[in-house]
Amino acid sequence: MAQFVVWLLLLIYAVFWGYQFLQLLMLSDADLPGRYDKLCWTAIFLAAAPAAPILFMYWKGAYLALRKTELGDGDESQ
Repeated sequence: MAQFVVWLLLLIYAVFWGYQFLQLLMLSDADLPGRYDKLCWTAIFLAAAPAAPILFMYWKGAYLALRKTELGDGDESQ
């Protein structure tokens, strides 16, 4: 039973890793601040596989929220 749980957790994590990696690949170059950011994130995903999707998930949320704020969301009441 314990072996089944371990395999199930590994499968869930592999799906999560793949989903976050696809999210990275689907970002356009305009969504990334630097010229080589997508290449750097790909290297991080491959070199630091256990932590990379979690780091990317938090970075993506924070960066895209900041970018949305900088571009203005049309909610300016001054």
